[in-house]
Amino acid sequence: MAEYKLYFDVVDNGFDLWWAGPFGLLFVAFSIFLVRFERRRRGNWIMQGYAWFFLLFSSAWTGLATWGPISDYLSVASAVANGKFLVVEGTVSNFSFKPDGRKKTERFCVGESCFSYHEYQSLYFHQTAENRGPIHNGIRVRIGHINGRIVRLEIAD
Repeated sequence: MAEYKLYFDVVDNGFDLWWAGPFGLLFVAFSIFLVRFERRRRGNWIMQGYAWFFLLFSSAWTGLATWGPISDYLSVASAVANGKFLVVEGTVSNFSFKPDGRKKTERFCVGESCFSYHEYQSLYFHQTAENRGPIHNGIRVRIGHINGRIVRLEIAD
C-alpha cells in the first residue's frame, strides 16, 4: 500500500478571491462621491440619474462579485470537511497540456475518471506543470473531487 502525501486541499488553501470585494468598493466609493457632488451642485436630473445608476450598479456588482465566490468556497469547504466528495486512486495516464490562448489547460485520467483544469481557476486545484505542478504521466495519486473538480490531491511517495 502506497503512502500518500497531501499536496492540495481546498480547505487548507483557503479563500483566495478576497480582492474582489475591496476592488468593487472603490467603485462604490466613487459613485457615492458622484451622487453627493451632483446633489450639492444641483446638476440636471440626467447627471443625478447617472450618478444614482452608477451607485446601484457598482453596489450590486460588488455584492455579487463578493458573495458568489464566498458562497462557492463555503459550500465546497463544507462538503470537503464533511467528506462529501468522491475519491479516485491510481496512476495518472493520458496527461496532456493544451495551450488555449492565455488559458493553459491540462487534462489527465486516473482509471476511468478524467480531470481537466487551468491555471486561472481559483477555488479548485489549478497548478499546471508549467508552474511547477506535480501532475504527469505515471505518478500515483489519490484525488478527492466534486463533479470532476479536484478538491483534494495526494501524491504517493
